[in-house]
Amino acid sequence: MQSWRVLCVVLMLWRCSICFQLHDILRDLQTENAYLHSKVENMTEMLMEMKFYIWNNSRGQAPAPEHLQESSFCKQDIIWSGSSNVNYPVPILIVTTQALLSLLST
Repeated sequence: MQSWRVLCVVLMLWRCSICFQLHDILRDLQTENAYLHSKVENMTEMLMEMKFYIWNNSRGQAPAPEHLQESSFCKQDIIWSGSSNVNYPVPILIVTTQALLSLLST
């Protein structure tokens, strides 16, 4: 009879240990999810700023914000837009950011 009690106590402790492990895993996943969400928000904000800059700068209306100056762009890696009436380069950084955002949103 005593061995059943010991077995029950051991099983309860084992179950509690598993619950604590699962709780830790869930907490880590929530932390990682929050981190990834903030990264996606930052990338989205940066992409929108770059689109705004290109849109305005192609019409000669707005200078580049400080954080979008020359050092942010890949000067030697430039893709030209396919439209014949729009004559401005689209940096590889924008294309890469769009690809990452579409990958993370799925």
